[in-house]
Amino acid sequence: MKKSVIFSSVIIILFVLYLAQVAFVRGLNLEFFEQVSSQYALTDVELKKGFFSSSANFVIDDESLAAFAEPIKVEITFHNSYFAPNTFVANFFSPDSLKQSIQEEIFLTLNGKLKFNQSLDLEFKPTNINFNEDIFEFKLEDFVLKVNVNKDSSLNSFALKTKEFDFSLFFMQYLHFKFTNFAYEERFLQPVFLQDYIDAQGIVASKSHLSAENIELYDDINISKVVMESMGKMGEELDDLNIKLKIEDFKSKQMQLNLHAINFDMNAKDLPKELLISSNPWIDHESLLDNEELFELFARSKAEIMLNDFSVSSKGKKFKLSGLAKSDSSNFSVLLNAHSEILPSAIFPVLIWFDMDEFFVQKDNAYTMKYELEGKNENITQIKLNDEVLVGDRNLSQDKAFELYKE
Repeated sequence: MKKSVIFSSVIIILFVLYLAQVAFVRGLNLEFFEQVSSQYALTDVELKKGFFSSSANFVIDDESLAAFAEPIKVEITFHNSYFAPNTFVANFFSPDSLKQSIQEEIFLTLNGKLKFNQSLDLEFKPTNINFNEDIFEFKLEDFVLKVNVNKDSSLNSFALKTKEFDFSLFFMQYLHFKFTNFAYEERFLQPVFLQDYIDAQGIVASKSHLSAENIELYDDINISKVVMESMGKMGEELDDLNIKLKIEDFKSKQMQLNLHAINFDMNAKDLPKELLISSNPWIDHESLLDNEELFELFARSKAEIMLNDFSVSSKGKKFKLSGLAKSDSSNFSVLLNAHSEILPSAIFPVLIWFDMDEFFVQKDNAYTMKYELEGKNENITQIKLNDEVLVGDRNLSQDKAFELYKE
């Protein structure tokens, strides 16, 4: 008798708790809808409030969606339970102009799943796109973007993947990018706001992972089996950075490259953010090796860059490079060690243009190079190549450090 009473009491308590969490999630769903309503201009709003589920239909007619130039119809179904597969599912219907291009009634589905810590898993699934018109071609297949956000809109992590992303533009010059089975994930050690992440404001510490089965660029470069892992902390300086990259094959007809088993492993500490921005290849700046101001910036910093391994194979032969560059804001040094089982220009033909083979000495059926640079304040005190002193006591404002070998 007592057992049955206890059992009944437990069932009643569990049932009450279940109803309580339903009511709680229902309140959160309604609060979420109110936030959306306050942020965007909604028309034709129809909200049906239920206990276990609710629904909402409305039209977004907002200036922030001017790219579509048309209102967007949205239908949302809310599931008021932590245990439901999705807390809500939102379908975004294609405006007439978009429907003509993609031939789909729904162009985006958004799934939301409320976690017990009250963070929210969001999953964005646009429809597959295969667009081909005149000078522009675009294909997107099985694209998914997942984001975990907190109640204050800060991000804990995000991930995206796609089976195929193919972009071609035939205008002035031919542009072509294709990614097959591409995936990227980044997890933040502390929550970060999206705009701060984009602007690199504050301290952002994260771990990331990237992979791709194949990457094609400009119908010339073909990269197979790419895996990259990185972690670091971005603030006023980039600290505790580690990047590991593996590529199975890298081919380019124009550059005459046919590389295999590429490995890249590096660490960096206290790297100035300005150095990263200034050396960004997408910005109109000279590269690091051609810009004396960037080298001066490094020389004045307290940075340390360790190239643990850069190795490739080609024609059955292996090339390996390692190095260390460091500065304490007064003294700075650079050390590079290279080892190749064949003349480096046979692996990297572009090196012929810079007479780089002359940097290497043959030893035991291999080619080696040792490059050393030392400096203090604004002066290079010594440059050595394969233990031979080339230059002593030069000012960085007068000569570019990496061109001094010409003397």
